[in-house]
Amino acid sequence: RRVMAVGRGEPVEDCLLLAGGGMVAVASGNSISICDLLSGGKVLQSVVAHSKTVSCLHADGGGHLYSGGLDRFVKVHDLARYKVLGSLRYDAPVLGVALSPTRSHLVAALANSTICVRRQRAAAARADMPSASSEADPTARPLGAKPGQVAVSEGIAARFDGAHPGTYRYFLRGRTQAPQAGDVVAGRGAPPKLSGFDKALKGFRYHEALDAALLNGAADVVVGVIEELVQRNGLRIALHGRDQQTLQPLVGFLVRNITRPPHAHVLIGVANLLLDMYAPVFGQSAAIDELFVRLRATCEGEARLQADLAQLMGAMDVLLAGAVPSAPLRAPGAGGDESGGTSLLRPQKKAKQASPMLP
Repeated sequence: RRVMAVGRGEPVEDCLLLAGGGMVAVASGNSISICDLLSGGKVLQSVVAHSKTVSCLHADGGGHLYSGGLDRFVKVHDLARYKVLGSLRYDAPVLGVALSPTRSHLVAALANSTICVRRQRAAAARADMPSASSEADPTARPLGAKPGQVAVSEGIAARFDGAHPGTYRYFLRGRTQAPQAGDVVAGRGAPPKLSGFDKALKGFRYHEALDAALLNGAADVVVGVIEELVQRNGLRIALHGRDQQTLQPLVGFLVRNITRPPHAHVLIGVANLLLDMYAPVFGQSAAIDELFVRLRATCEGEARLQADLAQLMGAMDVLLAGAVPSAPLRAPGAGGDESGGTSLLRPQKKAKQASPMLP
């Protein structure tokens, strides 16, 4: 015979006996009713979280109730406060829902004949495993969760002692810790000191960088700075806007080093650019004019020297070609006269006398 009737006049889709056996969850329509069996089926709370009919219910034993509905959502309810902690959306109406004992996998049966399994990360699943105290008292479990979580997590900060990965404190951990016995301590050497032209290049002050390199005086350093300026398209900027005081060291350096083979290919281009830029102002400074005259004399002397060397190389080639003796031609495959070979330049008298056909 009927002992108790629980309902609100609407069709019941699913009912679930909650932990302890004293309460039952009834899904009817789009609402979930929590009824107290010990009070004769009195409705303690009614939760309306779905927009369509609630089709299935599931409890995890830790104070949470999962409900699936025809609105394609799975809702997670907190039984202690009767509030929705999160929701999951699916591609079809949900007909059944279940959670694995380890709370790592959530399985949902959909109306389109598919079963959807969602997996939670292992670390979060281990953190959400119920302990002995939580099984005895479900309300002692920490409350609150982010939307979309399968199970409630205590948070990442609770799983780490102090700072946790991804924070600035975690990056600075161990900064104030003293070295222990047996630790290898790496010494901090003094940072390398930058020269004047390096500092100027670092600050994109190309004019000052070239002046600092000329003040150093080493040809390799000046040519290196010029090549760096060429790579940065800053050579014209470094040469532009110079007066007599800043132009004299540059032209003097060209006079001294333009004929040196290691640097000639770089300095010739610098000299051509310098002549193009400062040709309109020639005649305004006697010192600058004298340096350019010396540069012209140096280049003309180098050109004459190269022409004389080319003539000398041609004469030496003729002499060396006439002094080399020509080797005698040998018959193909012959190893020499001593080995039985016959030279093509000598008459073959012995072969004529030995012929029996001659009279």
